[in-house]
Amino acid sequence: MDAPPATPRRKHIIVIMDGAADEPQPALGGLTPLQAARIPHSDSVAGDGICGLAQTIPDEMEPGSDIGHYRVVRGYNDAAQHSQCLYATFAHMPGLKVVVPSNAYDAKGLMIQSIRDDNPVMFMYHKGIMGLPWMAYFEGSSSEVPDEPYTVPIGEPAVRTEGTDITIVGYAPQTVEIARAVEALKKDGISAEFIDPRTLAPLEGVMPAIVNSARKTGRLLTSDDGSYSFCNCTEIVARVAETLPGTKVKRLAFPDAPAPGAPEMLYHMRVGASSIVAAAKTLMRG
Repeated sequence: MDAPPATPRRKHIIVIMDGAADEPQPALGGLTPLQAARIPHSDSVAGDGICGLAQTIPDEMEPGSDIGHYRVVRGYNDAAQHSQCLYATFAHMPGLKVVVPSNAYDAKGLMIQSIRDDNPVMFMYHKGIMGLPWMAYFEGSSSEVPDEPYTVPIGEPAVRTEGTDITIVGYAPQTVEIARAVEALKKDGISAEFIDPRTLAPLEGVMPAIVNSARKTGRLLTSDDGSYSFCNCTEIVARVAETLPGTKVKRLAFPDAPAPGAPEMLYHMRVGASSIVAAAKTLMRG
């Protein structure tokens, strides 16, 4: 017997903003829901839909299925009440894909790929790279973006700078700080290889590039905007340590404390280029 014809992929999306994003929105009428939560605590209010429904739906059920689920959720960080960095929270949930772009080119490519993906995807972007007028501009997050559609594959890291002495891994706004640190290290004769994971879950496609780089340099330094304990880069360090025993490792991250409302205090607590340079030199001496 001939197999039934394949169900056409959904080609339309419906964008749900603000308060409506607090509740799971089903894929009704052939529309793909794109939940847009502008502050991270909205993601936690919608946690039942994300944790209890979206991650448990196998992708083979999605085409033509009447079961709706989160496809893409967007969230960012801001000030004391809205500065939660929830990347690791969602990356911990099997079944969810988590992507974090660090520049405009990757943002468009990953967004299109996330919408086309048959699995639920958390598209997390940091407010610091959005160019909002009341926030400090992160030089390096702007980039040329083609008008035509294109995709950036989920699970494919980007080697931003090649090097031979030390491997540095970081994502989102930390890429700006790492790029500055790489240039500073170069002036001191230290060649750093800089890798941007872009995907935080699953890591299977990301880790080979990081492991190969750490094998070459013998040193791994990670820099994360998440809290020091249980941040995403902690998992990357653990996997490298398991795969390459003896590799010198160091991780930098935001302190295990609530983010302050004062911008000056917040920037003081974040990992900056000078901290990355100092940690890299410590690893080089060790």
